[in-house]
Amino acid sequence: ALPIFLLFVLALVMVTLAESGGDDLPPAHGDVTDKPAPKWNANHIKWVTSWADAKELARRSKKPILFLTHKEKDCPACDELEAIVATNMDVEVLSDYFVMLMLGDQSTPDEEQFHVLPAYSPRIFFLNYKGRILDVINESGLFPTNLHYYYTAEELVASMKEVLQSEKGFVSFVGI
Repeated sequence: ALPIFLLFVLALVMVTLAESGGDDLPPAHGDVTDKPAPKWNANHIKWVTSWADAKELARRSKKPILFLTHKEKDCPACDELEAIVATNMDVEVLSDYFVMLMLGDQSTPDEEQFHVLPAYSPRIFFLNYKGRILDVINESGLFPTNLHYYYTAEELVASMKEVLQSEKGFVSFVGI
């Protein structure tokens, strides 16, 4: 009688998991979840929304800057990038080693280094702690002219690691 009871319980658990689609299971490290996340993962990523504040924080902390510029509305590419940033654990973990700056398109600093053509949105620039753009671009992107756009979490994480290796001397990323 006990083996039949155990089979019944196992079958019940399997049916429950199948019906929930595994929603109760935590995502594996680096996986993207399909649950809604706060806008741009603002609960876990410390976003700065002022260029002046970002430069000052970077100068004091000696952290590189990840500068995300995007449109507030009517931008499917921005929505796709937001989903990557909002749900990827590796992006979240690596963000602690950057000053994370986010500005809307209309707020991009009027400095020559940000006048990159063609103009498109969203874009991610990597800067050193002195506020100068680094030569870190997305060479694996779909469009060779959109070198500051990231189509996948893997592309963004690779560039974040590249910056930390070149600017901070990191050689290993345990678990990432």
